[in-house]
Amino acid sequence: MKLQITQSDAFTDDQEGTGMEYVPAVVSVQQFSFDGIECDFPPGISKAIKTIREDYSRPHTISSLARECGMSVRSLHRLYRSARGTTVGKDLLARRIEAAAEMLKEDDLKLEPVAMETGLRNAKNLCRLFKEHLGLTPGQWKENFHGSCVRSA
Repeated sequence: MKLQITQSDAFTDDQEGTGMEYVPAVVSVQQFSFDGIECDFPPGISKAIKTIREDYSRPHTISSLARECGMSVRSLHRLYRSARGTTVGKDLLARRIEAAAEMLKEDDLKLEPVAMETGLRNAKNLCRLFKEHLGLTPGQWKENFHGSCVRSA
Protein backbone atom coordinates (compact mmCIF):
# COMPACT_ATOMS: atom_id res chain seq x y z
CA MET A 1 0.00 0.00 0.00
CA LYS A 2 1.55 3.31 -1.07
CA LEU A 3 0.28 6.29 0.85
CA GLN A 4 0.70 9.61 -0.91
CA ILE A 5 -0.19 12.77 0.86
CA THR A 6 -0.31 16.08 -0.93
CA GLN A 7 1.05 19.02 1.00
CA SER A 8 1.06 22.04 -1.25
CA ASP A 9 0.34 21.82 -4.92
CA ALA A 10 2.62 23.57 -7.38
CA PHE A 11 2.59 24.68 -10.98
CA THR A 12 5.70 24.34 -13.12
CA ASP A 13 6.51 25.14 -16.72
CA ASP A 14 5.92 22.09 -18.84
CA GLN A 15 8.82 20.80 -20.89
CA GLU A 16 7.28 21.75 -24.22
CA GLY A 17 6.93 25.40 -23.24
CA THR A 18 3.20 25.47 -23.96
CA GLY A 19 2.05 26.56 -20.56
CA MET A 20 1.93 25.52 -16.95
CA GLU A 21 1.79 21.93 -15.73
CA TYR A 22 0.08 20.98 -12.45
CA VAL A 23 2.38 19.01 -10.11
CA PRO A 24 1.11 17.95 -6.68
CA ALA A 25 3.79 17.86 -3.99
CA VAL A 26 4.13 14.46 -2.34
CA VAL A 27 5.46 13.62 1.11
CA SER A 28 7.97 10.79 1.11
CA VAL A 29 6.90 7.51 2.67
CA GLN A 30 8.85 5.01 4.73
CA GLN A 31 8.67 1.24 4.76
CA PHE A 32 7.46 0.09 8.17
CA SER A 33 6.80 -3.34 9.59
CA PHE A 34 3.79 -3.53 11.92
CA ASP A 35 2.99 -6.92 13.43
CA GLY A 36 4.92 -8.60 10.59
CA ILE A 37 3.09 -6.71 7.84
CA GLU A 38 5.15 -4.38 5.66
CA CYS A 39 3.49 -0.99 5.20
CA ASP A 40 4.44 2.39 3.81
CA PHE A 41 3.71 5.36 6.06
CA PRO A 42 4.83 8.99 6.10
CA PRO A 43 7.88 9.43 8.39
CA GLY A 44 5.93 11.18 11.18
CA ILE A 45 3.32 8.42 11.30
CA SER A 46 6.03 5.74 11.32
CA LYS A 47 7.58 7.53 14.30
CA ALA A 48 4.21 7.69 16.10
CA ILE A 49 3.54 3.98 15.52
CA LYS A 50 7.04 3.05 16.68
CA THR A 51 6.68 5.20 19.81
CA ILE A 52 3.33 3.60 20.67
CA ARG A 53 4.69 0.07 20.12
CA GLU A 54 7.94 0.55 22.04
CA ASP A 55 7.44 3.40 24.51
CA TYR A 56 3.81 2.89 25.58
CA SER A 57 4.51 3.24 29.31
CA ARG A 58 5.50 6.91 29.06
CA PRO A 59 2.66 9.34 29.84
CA HIS A 60 2.06 10.52 26.26
CA THR A 61 -0.22 13.35 25.26
CA ILE A 62 -1.32 13.82 21.68
CA SER A 63 0.42 17.20 21.53
CA SER A 64 3.73 15.84 22.87
CA LEU A 65 3.57 12.91 20.44
CA ALA A 66 2.76 15.25 17.53
CA ARG A 67 5.69 17.50 18.49
CA GLU A 68 7.98 14.46 18.71
CA CYS A 69 6.86 13.37 15.25
CA GLY A 70 7.33 16.83 13.75
CA MET A 71 3.71 17.56 12.91
CA SER A 72 0.69 19.40 14.21
CA VAL A 73 -1.89 17.69 16.41
CA ARG A 74 -4.47 17.96 13.64
CA SER A 75 -2.11 16.41 11.06
CA LEU A 76 -1.19 13.60 13.43
CA HIS A 77 -4.87 12.80 14.05
CA ARG A 78 -5.79 12.94 10.38
CA LEU A 79 -2.80 11.07 8.97
CA TYR A 80 -2.74 8.44 11.71
CA ARG A 81 -6.40 7.63 11.22
CA SER A 82 -5.89 7.49 7.46
CA ALA A 83 -2.87 5.18 7.77
CA ARG A 84 -4.03 2.92 10.62
CA GLY A 85 -7.83 3.13 10.51
CA THR A 86 -8.01 4.04 14.20
CA THR A 87 -7.03 6.90 16.48
CA VAL A 88 -3.72 7.45 18.24
CA GLY A 89 -5.42 7.21 21.64
CA LYS A 90 -7.15 3.91 20.86
CA ASP A 91 -3.94 2.39 19.53
CA LEU A 92 -1.98 3.53 22.59
CA LEU A 93 -4.59 2.11 24.95
CA ALA A 94 -4.73 -1.19 23.04
CA ARG A 95 -0.94 -1.47 23.23
CA ARG A 96 -0.96 -0.81 26.97
CA ILE A 97 -3.61 -3.46 27.58
CA GLU A 98 -1.72 -5.91 25.37
CA ALA A 99 1.45 -5.30 27.42
CA ALA A 100 -0.46 -5.70 30.70
CA ALA A 101 -1.95 -8.99 29.48
CA GLU A 102 1.54 -10.27 28.63
CA MET A 103 2.88 -9.21 32.02
CA LEU A 104 -0.04 -10.83 33.85
CA LYS A 105 0.93 -14.21 32.44
CA GLU A 106 3.63 -14.15 35.12
CA ASP A 107 2.26 -15.88 38.20
CA ASP A 108 3.64 -13.63 40.92
CA LEU A 109 3.01 -10.11 39.57
CA LYS A 110 0.58 -7.84 41.38
CA LEU A 111 -1.78 -5.46 39.56
CA GLU A 112 -0.43 -2.15 40.86
CA PRO A 113 3.12 -2.57 39.47
CA VAL A 114 1.72 -3.86 36.17
CA ALA A 115 -0.56 -0.81 35.90
CA MET A 116 2.31 1.57 36.66
CA GLU A 117 4.70 -0.08 34.21
CA THR A 118 2.21 -0.12 31.35
CA GLY A 119 1.11 3.48 31.78
CA LEU A 120 -2.39 2.58 32.99
CA ARG A 121 -1.80 4.54 36.24
CA ASN A 122 -3.30 2.25 38.92
CA ALA A 123 -4.82 -1.17 39.58
CA LYS A 124 -8.41 0.10 39.55
CA ASN A 125 -7.95 1.66 36.10
CA LEU A 126 -6.18 -1.48 34.86
CA CYS A 127 -9.07 -3.70 36.03
CA ARG A 128 -11.72 -1.47 34.45
CA LEU A 129 -9.94 -1.19 31.09
CA PHE A 130 -8.97 -4.87 31.03
CA LYS A 131 -12.60 -5.91 31.55
CA GLU A 132 -13.87 -3.40 28.94
CA HIS A 133 -11.43 -4.45 26.23
CA LEU A 134 -10.86 -8.16 26.84
CA GLY A 135 -14.10 -9.15 28.54
CA LEU A 136 -12.21 -10.72 31.47
CA THR A 137 -10.90 -9.42 34.75
CA PRO A 138 -7.14 -9.62 35.27
CA GLY A 139 -7.75 -12.49 37.74
CA GLN A 140 -9.74 -14.44 35.16
CA TRP A 141 -7.02 -13.75 32.59
CA LYS A 142 -4.38 -15.13 34.94
CA GLU A 143 -6.50 -18.22 35.65
CA ASN A 144 -6.48 -19.01 31.94
CA PHE A 145 -2.71 -19.37 32.12
CA HIS A 146 -2.28 -20.91 35.55
CA GLY A 147 -5.43 -22.98 36.01
CA SER A 148 -5.98 -21.95 39.61
CA CYS A 149 -7.81 -19.21 41.41
CA VAL A 150 -5.30 -16.34 41.72
CA ARG A 151 -5.93 -13.21 43.76
CA SER A 152 -4.12 -10.05 42.70
CA ALA A 153 -3.99 -6.51 44.00
